[in-house]
Amino acid sequence: MKQQLKKRGRPPKVHPLAKSPHLHLTHRRHTGKLLPHRSTSYPVLGMILLCLGVLLSSWTHLVSADNYDVHASVPGLPPTIAATITSPADGTHVAATPLTVTGTCPLNSYVSLYRNNLFSGVALCAADGTYSLTTDLFVGANQLQARVYSQTDLPGPVAAPTTVYYDPPATTGVAGSTSGSTNSKVAAADNVPPAAALVLKSNFTYQGFYVGDPVSYHVSIDGGQAPYAIAVDWGDGQHTLLSRASSGEFDLTHTYQAAGGYHGSYPIKVSATDAKGQQTNLQLLTIVNAQPSAVSSQLTTTGIGGKSALQQALRYIWPSYGVTVLLVSSFWLGERYEFGLLRPKRTVRHT
Repeated sequence: MKQQLKKRGRPPKVHPLAKSPHLHLTHRRHTGKLLPHRSTSYPVLGMILLCLGVLLSSWTHLVSADNYDVHASVPGLPPTIAATITSPADGTHVAATPLTVTGTCPLNSYVSLYRNNLFSGVALCAADGTYSLTTDLFVGANQLQARVYSQTDLPGPVAAPTTVYYDPPATTGVAGSTSGSTNSKVAAADNVPPAAALVLKSNFTYQGFYVGDPVSYHVSIDGGQAPYAIAVDWGDGQHTLLSRASSGEFDLTHTYQAAGGYHGSYPIKVSATDAKGQQTNLQLLTIVNAQPSAVSSQLTTTGIGGKSALQQALRYIWPSYGVTVLLVSSFWLGERYEFGLLRPKRTVRHT
């Protein structure tokens, strides 16, 4: 076409956009027209920035994952060995309460003690495979049975019960004050029926808490004569005293300032006294561990964590990524604006 135009003596036509130093023109063979061609591939740049954003988000989530508290439990397997009672021996007669019960148990478990099928207390199995807790007794025969549970509350096998007899000294006259789930002095003087025995109850489950979190247990008091005085020894040197005007359910709440001992455990001892001087006791158990943030900071200071440097790097990477996105967006908008200025305006012919 150019050779034909030269032969005719007429110069070839040049498209107006071809004079712009900012544009490259490509030749369209089928039309003979020159069209603009952008040198920057913004869709490719946008895809690259999007992929980098996804990678940075995943990295940030991975590095800061220790800032989240995850609460989960795995059922695991129930204990395969039963808990036993080694003291007191079967057939023992005692004249005073509370009574200390000791025995053997499998590791990583806890033991709930029942007297005449009534929950009487709980203790964590120690590192040497033994447990110890105190319990009240009813007047007469008491069948004590130790039931073992896993730390996910799965029950294990049950051994034969141990029978212990409570034979308090016989008294007459004004009721006095003794320990135990039922006060035999009061029973002898006032003929208190067994149904009136003062009892503390709780639906215990193995629970774990963090330092600074409120620890709460649901307890109920039955029998005896109102009002009641409740005393709680939380196992960390702190005590709580409260009164109850009537029988029924109530909550015990406490906040621990330090992690517990073995496996983070604290023994909780609750005692109650009614208006006639009857006393009863209940031993509970709680698990208190250090906060996850405290553990991660300790690992970082010792050089084990290894995440502190990555978190510091992300503080600079994210702003740099944001600046890059703004720069690419600015160039794209500027180029669109320049094309708008260079695009020839159509003139309307008036006839």
